[in-house]
Amino acid sequence: MAPVPQLSSYQNVALERLLNAQHYGVFDEMGVGKTPVAIRAMQRVNNQKHPFLLTVPAYLMGNWRNEFAKWVPGAKVAFAQGEKVDRDRALESNADIVVVSYHAWHAHPQLFKRKWQALTFDESHRLRGRNSKWTKAVFTTQNADSKNRDSLYWFLTGTPIVRDAGDVWPFLHLCDREVFRSYWTFVENQCRLIVTPWDREIGPVRDEEEFSAMLGRYSIRRLQSEIPELASLEFVTKDITVEMPKSVRESLRKARKEFLIEHPDLDEAIEADGGGALVQKALQMATLPPTADKPKLRAFSDLLREELPAERVFVVAWYRASAREIADVARKGSKRSVVMITGDQTVAQKQHAIDTYNKDPRTVLVGTVAACKEGLNLQAGRQVVFMEEGDLWEDNRQVIGRCLRRGQEEKVQVRRFITEGWPESNKHRAMLRRGRSNARALLEEFIDGTSL
Repeated sequence: MAPVPQLSSYQNVALERLLNAQHYGVFDEMGVGKTPVAIRAMQRVNNQKHPFLLTVPAYLMGNWRNEFAKWVPGAKVAFAQGEKVDRDRALESNADIVVVSYHAWHAHPQLFKRKWQALTFDESHRLRGRNSKWTKAVFTTQNADSKNRDSLYWFLTGTPIVRDAGDVWPFLHLCDREVFRSYWTFVENQCRLIVTPWDREIGPVRDEEEFSAMLGRYSIRRLQSEIPELASLEFVTKDITVEMPKSVRESLRKARKEFLIEHPDLDEAIEADGGGALVQKALQMATLPPTADKPKLRAFSDLLREELPAERVFVVAWYRASAREIADVARKGSKRSVVMITGDQTVAQKQHAIDTYNKDPRTVLVGTVAACKEGLNLQAGRQVVFMEEGDLWEDNRQVIGRCLRRGQEEKVQVRRFITEGWPESNKHRAMLRRGRSNARALLEEFIDGTSL
């Protein structure tokens, strides 16, 4: 068993802040490391009487599962996911920690019937919608008759302000209802408003120093550039794990013997010539499984809508079919510009995509590794999302380099979607273990039955 890791000195600072406050936010920049801090805080205040409630975006449950296994391998953790009966069972279990999605807050009354030691919210900027069903539901936990009026409340996010300064009001309201009673009183005092006969638009804060000091009473925020151990990093990565539908996992298990992928949702079986061909077909299915539910695309849609609504986003795929589906997902329900760069486009089409990306700050650019690893200048944006990766780390690094060019003034944020227990997770581990070199050898472990 691997040794349990230890917090860094700057993480211990955030830990002590959490432990010494009833309501507190850790808003450190992505890559500084908020998740281990929250887990250690739960471990330190655990009195065995009441469980902890952790609320996360649904697509991040796999990440938290891995982090709990790493930092507190002996903890009993229940994940409220799957069918309703399974979610109910988790919410009523005797686990040390119960993990739910934000959507559970308006679907499961058990959340309000139990006493929780602490309520922790990951990617807590999702509570910025002060009138959303789940934000209102969270507010009720502090009502006079609530069992959780005096519980601990911890908030984690690297982007507390997504649209305007009013985004932090729900957080402040939960921290101190007496001081932060009214949303509009808050924004009128803190922000410059643009008032028309039809609307009130929230502008910049009136006094940035005063605003920062106010937030500093309830939260801590450090940038990577402020931490010596991290300041030299050119980019920071975050892996997002998803799980393949059970029926697809079972189909691939059987396919390892006959090299024939059969599934009820396939019009006809997919035949592979051998182990290598089977692996490649499985890699394609990671993004586009035959089922109606496509976990990667669903998680990507949530990421785009909830966490990156106002930024340029460079999305990377390996297969052209995947790139087309990803672009379609980005277009649904959105007024953002969505452009593509793949090998079957003309030079003029590619240039149009680049021009759009550089001009429109909310553009989503979807491209393939082969088409995007050289010659593009994308330093206008800082968000890179790998839905699929190439076999060679060097190729993937070159893709990231499209944003890491002269003129880039911010840390580039790289997210990688990994399907747990699938051949692509083997490939990802190979890049980490073998000096980020060719991953094909480790992929063959899948054929021998060591995956899935």
